[in-house]
Amino acid sequence: MSRVSVGFGFGGHQNKGDTSASGGGASVEPVAFLVIKGDDVRIMPIGKDSSLMSKVMDIVPDVVNKFSKKSDAE
Repeated sequence: MSRVSVGFGFGGHQNKGDTSASGGGASVEPVAFLVIKGDDVRIMPIGKDSSLMSKVMDIVPDVVNKFSKKSDAE
């Protein structure tokens, strides 16, 4: 999984000679690996992120696995 950022800028000046310019940039930053092993799916973050969303993303695969194992047993 990657975070993609894109930005563009344009500008111009009108005087004796018309002048204009434009520019753009992009960056791709890897943030996690998606690991699939059989029925087990895990998100392995690359960096040390202590945000709430990161913690939730770590817990979700375990919760899904527990519910799917419960429904298989019934």
